[in-house]
Amino acid sequence: MKPARLPSLLLLAAATAAASPTASAGVRVEVDPGAPFTEADLADAVDIRTPAAGRGGDVVIKVAKLGMDQLVVIVGDRSQVVTLPDHDRAASSRVVALIVTGMLDEPQVADAEEPVIDEMAPPAPAPPAHRTSFVAGAAMTRDDNGYWIAFATIGAARAMAPNVRLVGTLGFGRYDGYLDTSSMLVPVRVGIEGHAGAAAIELGGQVINFRESSCGAAEWGHAQSAYGAAKVFLPLGARSRLVGELGGHFVLGGAGTACNSASNYTAYGGWLGAGVEWAH
Repeated sequence: MKPARLPSLLLLAAATAAASPTASAGVRVEVDPGAPFTEADLADAVDIRTPAAGRGGDVVIKVAKLGMDQLVVIVGDRSQVVTLPDHDRAASSRVVALIVTGMLDEPQVADAEEPVIDEMAPPAPAPPAHRTSFVAGAAMTRDDNGYWIAFATIGAARAMAPNVRLVGTLGFGRYDGYLDTSSMLVPVRVGIEGHAGAAAIELGGQVINFRESSCGAAEWGHAQSAYGAAKVFLPLGARSRLVGELGGHFVLGGAGTACNSASNYTAYGGWLGAGVEWAH
């Protein structure tokens, strides 16, 4: 390099440095005491620089807690909600530092009002899921002998998983018909219900207990069957809903009375029912 050119190069470098923005300016960091790191942690995590020369005034960085796993970060007139990957002090400060650096690098809106954040309480926890429910209703059935029988029903359900319940139902009905007998029916159902949204399918086993006044004596018999039912739910209140169901059963065996046999009593049948369910 020729000595004659050295003064010119030094003068050019000085002029360029004078025209460059200041590398750092007044920066104030405010961190909510509820955050998993301190102001010093955030300052140590990143070399914070002002976004542009001529901004004027201090750059204010605020970090406030928002719920259990979220923070709101405010840089000047910008704000952003950050979900923390965990509550580790160093990791959390690094994540927020990256967000702050990105916000400082973005162009700022002149004369924008700084957002105001009131003291924030953690969001209310979700109400606990109702694990036990009770239902009362009525059903109309038709068996393979062509008889229509009305039933009153009560039942209970217990949640076993988010979309699965154990369901039990007890019914009571009476009719006069087959072989001029007067019969009382007490079906007992136990099944598993799987639901999605407002619809559900229930599958299980049923024992139809019946008492007949025939052959000069009143006797008890029963029929064992498998059943299935499709259900729909319509909300009525915070803890109640209307339940409609369409089901059917097929008898697999049982014990009849002296004047009847369980398999012939009702080999198959179906029902249409409705009721109201209350959650406990």
